[in-house]
Amino acid sequence: MWNFLYWHKKWERNSRSSAAAGTGRARNIPPSLQHVQGEARRSSSSRKAQKEQRIMTTTICSLTHPVIFIFDHSSEEVEIPDYDESAGVSTTSSCISIGAIADVDGDITISLINEYPKTPNIEICDQVVATPNNTISVVTADDTKLLETNTNNKEARVRVLVNNRNHPENITIVIT
Repeated sequence: MWNFLYWHKKWERNSRSSAAAGTGRARNIPPSLQHVQGEARRSSSSRKAQKEQRIMTTTICSLTHPVIFIFDHSSEEVEIPDYDESAGVSTTSSCISIGAIADVDGDITISLINEYPKTPNIEICDQVVATPNNTISVVTADDTKLLETNTNNKEARVRVLVNNRNHPENITIVIT
């Protein structure tokens, strides 16, 4: 930022002298500063809006039992899949179970978003899940609801991305 201010002040001084000389360059922004000025003008509220549009909710937690479930928590018609530790993920038409790290190994970050992220992760699941009550929740094995969002549909496409296939510390759940 200091570099921008230094060059901007220097340009401003030159522009004033050019304007006084009648060249009319006082309004022109030098090409080397056009992209920087555009970024500086962007308000923090518009950056926040862009970020909020993508990230719905995030939580950092410790899991006593290293498995989480994704399903419509308000529905009574959920078929919990048998967890397959070797696969890391198990699914039914109404639920997804994902292996994670246990609390003795550290915290886990779980994000629920509505747009596929640009950061590189390993996709371990792409499944359509029934959401009869138009909600989808991330739930622990102890039936503690960690995250929840509305789906606006009776089913939702759920993609699960992890940073490590065997022992994920970061789990990103994309709901579309």
